[in-house]
Amino acid sequence: MVTTNNTVINRFIEVYCQLNKDNLLLLNDVYHSNIVFDDPAHHIAGIDALQHYFTALYSNINYCNFTINQAVVDGDYAFLQWTMTFSHPKLQQGKQRTLDGCTQLTIK
Repeated sequence: MVTTNNTVINRFIEVYCQLNKDNLLLLNDVYHSNIVFDDPAHHIAGIDALQHYFTALYSNINYCNFTINQAVVDGDYAFLQWTMTFSHPKLQQGKQRTLDGCTQLTIK
């Protein structure tokens, strides 16, 4: 099971490292249709709502890239430490910004 879960997480990382406004449908490849996505500002339930969230997010930014710095898989859970590099036209006059974060995933 761990090997399968490692494969799932590797695909998740692959998707996030290539994600952009033109390929957001890739999210369907790595999230369950009943996804529950929580971040400090949002609680999103369902793949359609997640697609809408990401479409709105990516339509308001100049660019956004994720670098996965570390991934740990423990049974049906994974923890990813990442850096998001992005530019938003309304933040610091569009200058590049970085944000470090962590994601906990439940693998189904």
